[in-house]
Amino acid sequence: MKNYRNLLLLMLMSLTLTGCWTYKPQLADIPLIDHKGDIRVTGSVYLWPATGITTTASMGLSNHLSMQLHGDYESRDVFYSHVALGFYHPYSNSVLEGYLGLGNGHGDVYIDAAPSNAHGPYTIGFAQINYGWHLTKHSDIGLAMKIGRISAIFYGHNGEDPNDDEEAFGPRRSSLFEPQLFFRVGGEKVKFQLQLGYTYLTDWRRTGSIRYIPLSLSTGINITL
Repeated sequence: MKNYRNLLLLMLMSLTLTGCWTYKPQLADIPLIDHKGDIRVTGSVYLWPATGITTTASMGLSNHLSMQLHGDYESRDVFYSHVALGFYHPYSNSVLEGYLGLGNGHGDVYIDAAPSNAHGPYTIGFAQINYGWHLTKHSDIGLAMKIGRISAIFYGHNGEDPNDDEEAFGPRRSSLFEPQLFFRVGGEKVKFQLQLGYTYLTDWRRTGSIRYIPLSLSTGINITL
């Protein structure tokens, strides 16, 4: 029961921060590449927070090497993209994947009516492990764990006059831990998917001037080319 209460608290916190954050869990596809030339493309919309679109393209470059491109867009002030190289190993009904990647983004967070917003770019270096099961030809389920380091410099007005010069809040650095879950169902080539992600930044706060949102939920379509 305590775990359910904690999850509800996170969702309510995410709702109150909808539309104003420096970072949220980035729900890149967990593709489960299983052979050379395997191409997976995903397009999704965020259900929580209820803004933003995301797309991912992944490809098997050789029998064990893969590549992934990912983009996430909410507005001209809130966006993210990454490129990652990885390995994969298929089993009889499951796939193990690992990726090393570099991402860049931009966050924008509302502080209050007087100083306006804090905003600025960030960079993430990360490693991610994926493991998923092909339950049938028409359904997949799996999980992922991303570990990385985020570095950012945010700018905003320190005083109440919006005409004052902006000052830097930073640099801000933090370790990042980001577990994810997904479920896909549909045809052999096209499946609907649901994906959930949680972020913990060790040195950033969930509230205050440089806050982040801890929970993301998306739904979309996964296509095998």
